[in-house]
Parts: sequence; C-alpha cells; structure tokens
Amino acid sequence: MQKARFPSTYMILPEYRQLTFKQPKDPNPVERIKNRQEFQRLLELSLRHGHVVQIICHPNKSLPRVNTGIVKKINPQAETLTLQTLEGPRKIDTRQIVDITCST
Repeated sequence: MQKARFPSTYMILPEYRQLTFKQPKDPNPVERIKNRQEFQRLLELSLRHGHVVQIICHPNKSLPRVNTGIVKKINPQAETLTLQTLEGPRKIDTRQIVDITCST
C-alpha cells in the first residue's frame, strides 16, 4: 500500500510566501565589516600613495555612477571624500558607495 501524502511544499499560505520572498530594502555591501575594512584599506592606499581608485556609487536609486581618480581628502564628520579626477575635484557621499576597486 502506498502512503497518500500531500507534500507540504505545494501548500504555502500567501502571507508566508510574502515573508520568505521579501528582499532586503537596500542591500548595501559597505555595511558588511569585511567590505568596510577592504574599502578603508583601498582609500588609505589612494590617499597616502596616490593610487588610482574606481568608486561605484548608486545615487538615489538611479543608474550606477563610476568615478575614477585619486583620493585627496576624507571628511568623516560630513561623510564625504574628495576625489581628484581628470575633470577636477569631485565630492562623493560615502553612504552612496557600492564598490571600490584599485588597480595596483
């Protein structure tokens, strides 16, 4: 005799489905400690030794903006950094930074 069982994975209440498939509102990799330490290391490398960094920002949920240059100043109180680019100095809000890369 075969057991007649209904698999429970087929029967999920809509309320539970919404909870399980809900994505975080704003996944921000900078909040992870490992990335934060790596970002800090790359910023200090650029500030002290003049290495060129590429900073990817997401301002106000729009398309990502890529800034390439050398970090000249970090202002922790205002949460900004000044990046010297080919077009001139540019202030970047550190809360909008998604990724930092350095080609050393």
